[in-house]
Amino acid sequence: MVRVVEFLVQKIGLSVDLQDSTMVSPLFHHISSYTSKYDELYEPGLEDQWLEDLMADFENNAMLERLIQLGAEINYEKNGLLPLTITLESHLFSHTTTLLDAGAKIKPIQPQSGVPYPIHACVKSTRLVNADTRVQSDNTRSILRRLVKAGEDLIHRTQINSTALHQG
Repeated sequence: MVRVVEFLVQKIGLSVDLQDSTMVSPLFHHISSYTSKYDELYEPGLEDQWLEDLMADFENNAMLERLIQLGAEINYEKNGLLPLTITLESHLFSHTTTLLDAGAKIKPIQPQSGVPYPIHACVKSTRLVNADTRVQSDNTRSILRRLVKAGEDLIHRTQINSTALHQG
């Protein structure tokens, strides 16, 4: 699929940020597709295989890296939701790191009620960690440190009067 995107952008001349009929960019579509894809594929009783497949796919962020190299807008915001927030909510830590390394913004320009900031999604994801997912816990802490170092405020109140600390 990466080659198809390269062909369409480099040879055909389509914009890497060309939006579909729902006004969603390819990068945003790529990141948000993980959530719906794995919700659809989940089958009770097959959790181990499902989780293994999910984690292998999550770690492969070649498409995201290539979209960024081709100049994709990493801060595309849809209804207050940022790609960075989606990666945090979906535990896509390699994707989160790639976005942060590329300069992703940590706060939406147009926050919407009920839509979390990246810091809220990060703190909330720490609640889902148990003893079997130590790597996830380490990744979450590392990303939380990066967000705070980048200027995110743990006590900033959102439109619904919630702070990141309320999430934890």
